[in-house]
Amino acid sequence: IGADEAMVKSLAGMLQNKLPDGMDCSVMLFKHHRIAPQIAHGLQPMFDKGGIYRELAELSLEYHQKASLEGYANGRNIPARLGDYKLYLFFSCAPSLFQKPQMLEYREALESELRVAGLCFVRLGVGEFVRFVKAILHPNPKALSFSDVYVDEEFPLSEALMTGNTLYEIDDNAVTAHLSDEQGLHAKAKIINCQLERLPEQFALWQTPDFFANLLRPEQGLPCSFLISLHVRGVSQEKMLAKAKSKTKSLKSNANAIQTFLNPNMLDEARDWNAVYEQGTKGHVALLPCFYNLTLFADDKTEREALACAIGAYRYMGFELRQSRATQWIRYLAVLPFM
Repeated sequence: IGADEAMVKSLAGMLQNKLPDGMDCSVMLFKHHRIAPQIAHGLQPMFDKGGIYRELAELSLEYHQKASLEGYANGRNIPARLGDYKLYLFFSCAPSLFQKPQMLEYREALESELRVAGLCFVRLGVGEFVRFVKAILHPNPKALSFSDVYVDEEFPLSEALMTGNTLYEIDDNAVTAHLSDEQGLHAKAKIINCQLERLPEQFALWQTPDFFANLLRPEQGLPCSFLISLHVRGVSQEKMLAKAKSKTKSLKSNANAIQTFLNPNMLDEARDWNAVYEQGTKGHVALLPCFYNLTLFADDKTEREALACAIGAYRYMGFELRQSRATQWIRYLAVLPFM
């Protein structure tokens, strides 16, 4: 929110010039409702005064906690659920490509780039990382705070990710998680993964918040917790330019009457690949493979509403979003950090 053309160019330049071959960059925006500690912290001065102030604070705490699960009551059907947004940025690669000293040096270079771009950030600690992954793996729709984390350096992090019991039921259209925490309380969550089918002709980076929080059309906001993830891999641009040139030549040479009848967009594809090749040879464009996914965390009651709101919000911005078919489990695993 608030990005301008200078920031767009800065971020594009970072991916184009600062992402080595074989390095993966993952950007994740996580909206959640586990904000009871933050609400209680804001009301702490009233709790400390005691008496009627404490009673009012308890009522306020209960009211806002209910709003984080069900939303504030309103007559316009606006999904006014109280929530928090967290943005994560991960860089990873195979151990054979970079050693630990090289990765630490690369992190220093990236932090300098982010500071120059005017972005505020903090390094992600082990405990916070485990809380984030646990919230994705165990998306309890009734949880008001993150699970406690106990990290033992003598064991792998996977040991710290285990919370109670979780059974995943995999369907073509969704993943159903049957959860139970340390106290034995049961819950059920619907995990719905969506993919992009079509991109708009024009789009700006500062328009992306309208996907989930459109201030001019508030009824289009997403009513549930979600995870938007974008994964980009650095690859050799010489190979990608050679691929673009080969694609252009192949499409142009096969553009006969039969092929254009079977694929009416063949000439447009050839023109696009040729433009990519020409701009890439000048250093204006970098061709990088990417993976985009929207994960909705809902329940049986809000599943259809959440999916309809997501499709409508993206369509209003010129994108075509659809519920993934037969790849729900694969896409769910793919959005995890370092996958």
